[in-house]
Amino acid sequence: MKIAAAFLADAANVRENTLSVLSGFINQLYRTEFPAVFGATLVIVTDVLVEAGGPSIKVSFSFSLRSSQTGQVLWGEDGELEIEAEAGRRGYIPILIPLTDLEIPEPGSYEITVRLGDDQRRIEFYADLAD
Repeated sequence: MKIAAAFLADAANVRENTLSVLSGFINQLYRTEFPAVFGATLVIVTDVLVEAGGPSIKVSFSFSLRSSQTGQVLWGEDGELEIEAEAGRRGYIPILIPLTDLEIPEPGSYEITVRLGDDQRRIEFYADLAD
């Protein structure tokens, strides 16, 4: 299993394993005051191939949001995913992490790190005061 894509979006949903995204690949957030709510969704698309011999695979995952200036971790989760799929078939599986209520403490640069098994992606974004 590997990460095919990881990005921020205004909103996203999955219906019948089809991903719909509104305003994807956000890298700039403008807020009128800080602290401010994040107001976005973390979208991850995994590329899965279940080898012969098993109907499912397990993979470790972790997500974290860190201030680039201070190094402070503002949010983090880790665990294990179990994916059930037909052996020998490749598929793309979307994972949505709503960050809408997460708080951004101050203007500046931030990064989200996504790890899935041995694969990792970093998403950098900036939070600025709106004029």
